[in-house]
This record gives sequence, structure tokens and C-alpha cells, in this order.
Amino acid sequence: MDPEKDYQLFRLAREYLSGGEYLGFDANNGYSVSTAIQQGRRFEALGIDHFEEPIPHYDLPGLKQISDALDVAVSAGEQDAFRWWFQHLVLLGNVDILQPDILNAGGPSETKRIYEMATTLNKPVMPHSPQAGINSMASLHVYATVQNATRPHEFSIEFSGPLDELAELYGEDVLPKDGVMELTDKPGFGIELNEAAVARLTAK
Repeated sequence: MDPEKDYQLFRLAREYLSGGEYLGFDANNGYSVSTAIQQGRRFEALGIDHFEEPIPHYDLPGLKQISDALDVAVSAGEQDAFRWWFQHLVLLGNVDILQPDILNAGGPSETKRIYEMATTLNKPVMPHSPQAGINSMASLHVYATVQNATRPHEFSIEFSGPLDELAELYGEDVLPKDGVMELTDKPGFGIELNEAAVARLTAK
């Protein structure tokens, strides 16, 4: 990663989103401890809401150094599985926000247990969810059950494909409306698989 390029991109984004909109930065495990601390301080001066995965996720002592040095909330957990590791993230890494991904963390039941543990440890949660569709709907339904859901839920089509195909496959409820996802009272995760769309979009 290029810290200076990252800083300039964040600066431009912050200037564009100047009305108090929530804005974090994901370093995607790309910095060293010292670079993360220096970069985090620069981001703080611009106004940042959270600093995501500044260093490799397994470096818990390094995460603690960064979390202790910065005022901005440091988040981690998207690559991690099972509640015991998230407990280590808090007790050994001292991260401020837990970001389980429902696919990596162990499914809905284990993710729910992670959220309950986060409540006990007084840590907010902010789900990682880079796939729209079934993944995001499952994650949203679990997220809606906890009291510490105080941060935005990620919505991304990074690994999902075009939105019109998602809506054809699962129905319009999988898409946000004016930036907001509304959960329905339909059974399960509130989606209905379109078998004809599955057949049409399946690779031959």
C-alpha cells in the first residue's frame, strides 16, 4: 500500500462528504504498526469514524499498540472465526469495534454468540458483508437482534455481480432503498429464490 496515496484519497472523500456522514478507512491489513499509528493520526485530523484492519489480523500485540495510541476507533475481525478469537481480539488486541463476517465467523448462530459476547465486553459490532444477496440478508437479520448494533451495516456488491441480477435472483428486498435496508416479515431471511433466474444465470 501507498500511505500517502491512501491519505490523499481519504482527504478527498472527507472533503466531498463534509456534512457529517459516517466515513471509515479500511487499510486491508496493509500497514506496519508504526505506519498505522502515523496514518491514523493523520486520518484523525481529517475526521474519521473508524480505522479498519490497519495491520495483519493475527498480530494482536500490534493491534493493541495501535488501539492504545489512537483516539479513532480501531476495528477488526472480518477474516476471523468463532467467538474465542473475538474474545482474544478484545482482551489481547484491545480493538474498539468487532467486525465478524457471517460466512467466516461460523454462520448465524456463532455470529449471534459473538454479538452477545461483544455486549458483555461493551464493544460495538459492525458486520463485514461484501456480498449482497443471501449473505447480506442473513447478516442483517442477525444484526437486527442485538442491542449493540450502533454502527452502519456494510452493503457491498464487491463479490456479487450486477444489482439487477441480484434482484432477479432473490427479489427487490435484497437491495437498499435510499440507502436503507428494510427487513420483511417473510420466513427465513426474507428472500425467495427465482429458479428460472438461477437456470438462466448458471454457467454452462
